[in-house]
Amino acid sequence: MRPFLKSLLHSYSQVFFSGNQRFGILLLFISFLDPISGLCGLISVILCNLLATFLGYDKSLITSGTFGVNPLLTCLGLGLSYHFNAPLLVIIFVASLLSFIATIWIMGRMSQFGLPMLSIPFLLVSWIMIFACRQYTGLQISDRGIYMANTIMSVSGETGYYWYEKFSAISLPAFWDVYLKSLGAVFFEYNLLAGILIALGLLMISRISFLLSLLGFASGWIFYSFIGADFSDLGYSFIGFNFILTAIALGGIFLIPSRSSFIMIILITPIVSVLVAASSAFLSYFYLPVLALPFNLAVISVLYCLRYRPVYRFLALTVTQYFSPEKNLYTYRNWLNRFGSVSPFRIYLPFFGEWTVSQGHNGEITHKEKWKHAWDFVISDEHGKTYKSDGRQLEDFYCFNIPVTAPADGWVTEVINTVDDNAIGEVNLPDNWGNTIILKHAEGLYSKLSHLKKGSIEIKPGTFIHKGEIVGYCGNSGRSPEPHLHFQLQTTPYIGSYTLDFPLAGYISQKEKNYNFHFFERPGKDQLVSNIIPSALLTKAFTFTLGKSLYWESENLKNRNKDTLEWEVKSTMLNQTYLYCKQSGSCAYFINDGILFYFTGFEGDRNSLLYHFYLSAQRILLGNYQGLTVKDDLALSDFNQTFLFFMDDFVAPFFRIKFSEYEINYTSADSGINPSEITLNSSATVRMGKMKLKQWKFEMMLGKEGILEFRSSEKGSVNRLARQKFVLK
Repeated sequence: MRPFLKSLLHSYSQVFFSGNQRFGILLLFISFLDPISGLCGLISVILCNLLATFLGYDKSLITSGTFGVNPLLTCLGLGLSYHFNAPLLVIIFVASLLSFIATIWIMGRMSQFGLPMLSIPFLLVSWIMIFACRQYTGLQISDRGIYMANTIMSVSGETGYYWYEKFSAISLPAFWDVYLKSLGAVFFEYNLLAGILIALGLLMISRISFLLSLLGFASGWIFYSFIGADFSDLGYSFIGFNFILTAIALGGIFLIPSRSSFIMIILITPIVSVLVAASSAFLSYFYLPVLALPFNLAVISVLYCLRYRPVYRFLALTVTQYFSPEKNLYTYRNWLNRFGSVSPFRIYLPFFGEWTVSQGHNGEITHKEKWKHAWDFVISDEHGKTYKSDGRQLEDFYCFNIPVTAPADGWVTEVINTVDDNAIGEVNLPDNWGNTIILKHAEGLYSKLSHLKKGSIEIKPGTFIHKGEIVGYCGNSGRSPEPHLHFQLQTTPYIGSYTLDFPLAGYISQKEKNYNFHFFERPGKDQLVSNIIPSALLTKAFTFTLGKSLYWESENLKNRNKDTLEWEVKSTMLNQTYLYCKQSGSCAYFINDGILFYFTGFEGDRNSLLYHFYLSAQRILLGNYQGLTVKDDLALSDFNQTFLFFMDDFVAPFFRIKFSEYEINYTSADSGINPSEITLNSSATVRMGKMKLKQWKFEMMLGKEGILEFRSSEKGSVNRLARQKFVLK
């Protein structure tokens, strides 16, 4: 029953690009301000969602309201236009089926271009039905949308009529009167009450959508005043909703809300106005209403133009659609902060153990101009020396004859293996790069390892190499006065290719016995760096196998409620893995790449244990480094809304006043790379400036079996306690 109810309510809320079910309830109620129109719309939504379910369409599309929104609009309009009788019910049935077919066909066509279908099915089917219904004598045209008072009198009697007259007597400035009636016109309710309710609903579910609705309509109003257009276009037919819907769609739904998107709404107002005027003139020849044609043309045209940009400098397109401008914005910012520098191709340090960066990017010696993005690595002792004894022999240098490994999976494309190693202090300029191996990791991404020891490369071009496999040994060949390893990324497979500025996926740096974790960064000069060594205990604790379940004995210490919880490991059609709590219906999406475990999103009950676990394990480095602190960002949309959150939404597209942060510290019960027990202490904090608005603290105790115990604290006291039961299906 729950998915069916979701599909019903989302069919209504999707009219304003919202996924909020409470807003859907409000819009459902508003549609019944005209009972016949509301009933026709409801029948169409139920019919189309049932049909989509019966035919086996994607459940996520059904519950999102995709199949119900256009039939709803079509049948709301038909229900308002005719008196209720048997022929009208037949017409509603036919219009629903036509809208359903048009939805599938247009959605498929538009998806080929990465564009939304918007309300095109509603437009086409509405016009078809208008032409057809002119031929049917069994339908009786209604004047309910024109003479609202008569409708109120017939439905609710003198009492309803009295309050309607009182409400209608309210005098508003022309701008607000037309704005509110234009909002109501989206649901074919041409009255102030509908407009006020929709405006309040928009304000409650999305401050950004509300702002955009005002901006879009105000821009159209000002443009009409400036150009000398007829205000009756906005005031009589209430097609001003085209400006409103265009602003919401482009300003906060299909584009990330920002200064740029708000400015764009103002700039495209003349386009929408021209489309309104032109379509009104053209369609009047056929006695057809404009409806939402200008909105559809404007939004699709702009999105099509923006999608084909080679560089997304401004006006970022929404990649993951949450049908909430606030969540789109906060999630996008969180993604930029967490993964903005992340590449789908992961390159790691090409060696075992700890090495020192002797020369980094834009180096003082050789890393210049078009070859500036490269690293030189050496091994040094605790005194910073790179050699033992007097350093006159190659063998005196710590890095000489030390294995060099593949930084990622790839094909060997080039090998030079016959250049002699230099004596200390000498260089070989003719064979500048010395013994070198080049690996191809992807189209346009190659790595080059140079100055290797003569004869140490035993693999041939065309060989496939896995990350971490030994490809040769560090030497002193080429332009190398003392043994070191030269490492660079490049876009072409040649020995002398220009370098590519490309970050390393993950590594540890150490300074004065303090560890720092680096994620998609570039090692700097004199940094002591190493690859991450996964801990068996951490790896086991955070390896959640698809199809398995985790069982918890959970206690809420606030109310002393105890529960047995089951978290099942599932995967979406896009292979996104997530933990699903059967008791709360919550989902926490995660990624485990063997080095990092991190969550990417949460849906569901924010009082559930899974939500607390999601906050506590936002980013877990799977290597055990005592004293290490890992920091991360949290999306503001992951937190329950308060008044300050509510107010922040108004300014969020322009600047940030609130921040959410995550921090985790590693403490081992016993030392070593692979201890038998580890305690992880983490925190999630929301702050405004230096003022903490909210903070949670968490503690996880790990043992050989996995996560043994989990505690969640707020305001200094533990409020959630859970112990894992190690019984797997």
